[in-house]
Formats: sequence, C-alpha cells, structure tokens
Amino acid sequence: MSKHLTGLALGLVLTTTAAWGGVVYVPIGANVTDDQGNTLRTDVRLSNDGNKQLDVSYVFIPAGVDGSSVDRSLLSETMSIGARNSVRVRDFFDPDQIGILEIVADPEIAITSRLVTSFADGGESLGTEMTVITAANAVPGGKTAFLQGLRRDDVSIETDLFILNVSDSRNDCAVEIYKFGGLKIVSETISVPPISLTPFKDVFGLIGESSLGEARAAITCTDPAQPFALIRNLDPAETVFVQPSGTGSSGFSGGGGGGNGTCPADALFNEPGVFHVPVKGGEVLELKAPMESGSKFSKIVLDMSFVHGGWNKNSNFLHSIFWLNRASTWASNLFGYLNAFGPNKNTVKMQTNVDLTPGDLIVAESNAKLNPGTEYSVHYEYDAANRKVTAQVSEKGGPVVVTRQTATSVNVVRSVAPGWFIVFGHKSNGSGSKEVETYGWQYKDLCVQLIP
Repeated sequence: MSKHLTGLALGLVLTTTAAWGGVVYVPIGANVTDDQGNTLRTDVRLSNDGNKQLDVSYVFIPAGVDGSSVDRSLLSETMSIGARNSVRVRDFFDPDQIGILEIVADPEIAITSRLVTSFADGGESLGTEMTVITAANAVPGGKTAFLQGLRRDDVSIETDLFILNVSDSRNDCAVEIYKFGGLKIVSETISVPPISLTPFKDVFGLIGESSLGEARAAITCTDPAQPFALIRNLDPAETVFVQPSGTGSSGFSGGGGGGNGTCPADALFNEPGVFHVPVKGGEVLELKAPMESGSKFSKIVLDMSFVHGGWNKNSNFLHSIFWLNRASTWASNLFGYLNAFGPNKNTVKMQTNVDLTPGDLIVAESNAKLNPGTEYSVHYEYDAANRKVTAQVSEKGGPVVVTRQTATSVNVVRSVAPGWFIVFGHKSNGSGSKEVETYGWQYKDLCVQLIP
C-alpha cells in the first residue's frame, strides 16, 4: 500500500559543486552537531580564474520559501574576488538556517560546495562533494529523475530526500518510491513553491519504514527541477550524496562520442556539444560569422539538436529553436526562424523574409507535439536553387515528428556584410511578438553550411 509524503516535517543538511556563468543554486545546511560533538557544516569555495577582480552577488532563500517573491534588490549581497584568487566562505547564511543560495557570477567564477564534518577532537573530514545545480544539469520538466541505493536502518543510517525547484512557477512533482524488489511504497504528487528547496528529513522514518535495505525514488516534475538525496550514517559520521542516475537514452552515440563530428571545418557555424543553456540574465546566445558582401551560394544547410527543458508558463508563445540571419538585422535578411508552441496549440512554425519588403514574411506552421525531457534533431535547408525551404524535427535517433516545406523568396543565397549571425533563445516579448524564455533547454551540436 502506498504511503504519503504530503505534510511531512521538513529538515536538511546538504551542499553542492560546479563552474558555471550566470545563476547557480547551492543548497545550504545549517551547522548540526551530534551527541559526540561532531559538527556537520556547509563549506562554499569560490575561485576567480579571470585576470581582473570580479563581483559575485548572492541571496539566501530559506527552505520552503517562494523564491520568486524574495526582494533581491533589498536582500542580495555582493562580494569581490581578486584575480586568480580563491575564497572559502561559511557565513553566507545565519546559524541554524537551511535553504538555498542563489548565486549570480561571471563564467570565470568557479563555485564549489561541500558537506564537511568537523570532529570533536579538532580534525576535519575531506567532505562530500555535491553537484552545483545549474540550467545545464537540472532535470527538464517531464523527465523522470531516478535516485538509487537509498537506505535506512533502525540504528544509525537515514536518508534525506530533496526537491529543488529551479522554475519560477509552482512545480508539481510526482514522487514514487520502490523497495529493491519493485514494491511501491510511496505514490504522491507534491506541489513545491517557485525557486525553492523542499527537504524531507529521514524520509523513510517519516513514512513508517524503520529498516529498509535498499530503495529507489522516481521523481517527475512538470517544470525543471533537481531531485537528490543524502544518506547519512550517524555512527561513524559519514555522508553519501545521491544524484539522478544516468539512463540508456542519455548515453553517447558510439564511436567516441555523440557530437557533430561530421561538420566540415569550413562550416559557417560549428558548435559541438551543448553550446547554450538559457538562464536568468543569459536567456539569449548570438553567434557571429563575419563575411564580405557579394559571395553567392545555392543552399544553406543547418543541423542541430536541442533538449526540451519544459514549456514556459506562456506555453502557446514562441519557444526558440533557432534564428538565422545575414547582415546586421533580421528585416529582409531572415533565412530561418524556427519556433515551437506548447499544449493547446502544439505546432512548429518557421518564417523567412529574404529580400522582401520590410514587414512581409513567408510563414509556414504545422502540427507537432514536442515533449519536455526529450532530445530532438533539427534538419533545415534553405535551398534557393530549387526554390524550397524544408524544416524537419525528429526525436533524437527516432521517428520524424514533423516535416514542413515552403517556397524561398530568392533563387540565390547572397552574403551581405558584416556577415552572418544566428540566435538561440528569447527574452520575454523581446520583439513584441510573444517570444518567451526557454529556461532549462539545451541547444546542442550546431552545424551550418553554405553550399556553393
């Protein structure tokens, strides 16, 4: 029979690790001292790999608090880190507070957090390194996170379960917990506040399981989040961090990796691997390829993939896949503008306007249901010689979801100075056309070729 988590008492001890520009979230545990005088605390280290002093801003959000309601202009703090310098900090938060640090930093700032035990005899453990939670490693909405090897006994071992919601809206998370043999012992949907940490201390004890040899949790949230667990042995003092398991679908493609190794060296754009993950303050990435006016080509071929990170709360607005242009403006220079729309609309839309009167567009839109948590491949051709534009979206290594074709407005691709640019991601209503942010999406393996 399933048991419920709703309404259970909250508690926390935890930390994290990473190097990332933009916003990162670092769960924080209060100083906790056991009966033997050993103290468990959070150590945060920041290093500046740049050649100049950089500022880092941060705000502490207590566990269970709606982070979208926190007044950052009032509560945010700033610290400066010298060039090539490192700092070790334990006073980001008041004693006995639990929650998360929201840290905003430049890409040159590396952030590491670790759970360390200071022993009563004066010694200190090496600590348990944790994963700093970023838009790159947060679990996309609709994708299940599996936490394995969870335990409890009636002597000293306990498991704490956590859900960190990195979405700026309330997030519904379906939580299922199974014993090793497959018996389901928890099935519950938990609604967690925006930008918040929801911890369940000694989760198995709270549901009445005093001794559990091994269990696993399967957690699926509607929006991007990061479930994880902490297994604590109270005697001797020992802590194990449990992050979401890898799955077969997230593995390499074979032959040394899953990148775009077939992209030629002279491609207009060649960005293997994950090259953009939108975060607050870094929603949009623009890449440029300088080129003089006058060069002529018959075709543009674009290949890329993206991991759907969940729909914006305005799901029927424009979710960026890519935006390819020449010159320095999109007007009369737009070779490809591909966007997805979410539930209640479920379409993919493309637009071009090459050499048309400003304001005129060639638009094509087709039904396509894209699922959060899924990786998709995109193949796009602007074939001027044959006067057709084709866009195809497929599940990565799987079936085609949609193919759409329309006519070109020109019979040759001409370069116009200063060259070419391509954009990924939108800011909300950035051009007044209902464009929205794609937080948590991953843009990968870009190859754009100009064919003579």
